[in-house]
Amino acid sequence: MLFALALDAPQASATQALLPSAVHLLGWSGPRRAILGSSRQALLAALPADWRPSAEPLLRAWEEAIRASSAVENWLGRLRPYLAVHRQLSTGMLARLSCWHNHRIAQRGLHQGQSPLMRSGLTEVTSDWLLTLGYAPQEAVGLPLSGTDPHPLLALAA
Repeated sequence: MLFALALDAPQASATQALLPSAVHLLGWSGPRRAILGSSRQALLAALPADWRPSAEPLLRAWEEAIRASSAVENWLGRLRPYLAVHRQLSTGMLARLSCWHNHRIAQRGLHQGQSPLMRSGLTEVTSDWLLTLGYAPQEAVGLPLSGTDPHPLLALAA
């Protein structure tokens, strides 16, 4: 979740200065702005005075955070054909689909030649999602893979 890194520092400092329950209360207040006050300044004015220095940077960071549903719409678009045929989606199938998607190299566009795992900053990432799940390449079927874990963690999760 690299997009959330900008929120970590303000949230940690607010949690340290205030109680964690106070930070949860501030988070709860966000979706209720219509009732509590439509602006950050109105919400800050309603808070206790000793909370304001710690709450203001956190509320500003939350306000400036990008919120988009495009990632969800992308996933629903990928799941729709499968759901149309099978009418249900098991946890194992969802895990395999996410593994395939995270290893898939973009053929064109802004991220051409990169997979989501590569863009996230993970360095030694194979582009073969079946190897990650513990399946041997076709030419090596029946031969043990040297240097690989016989029980890969992702294969056990699926």
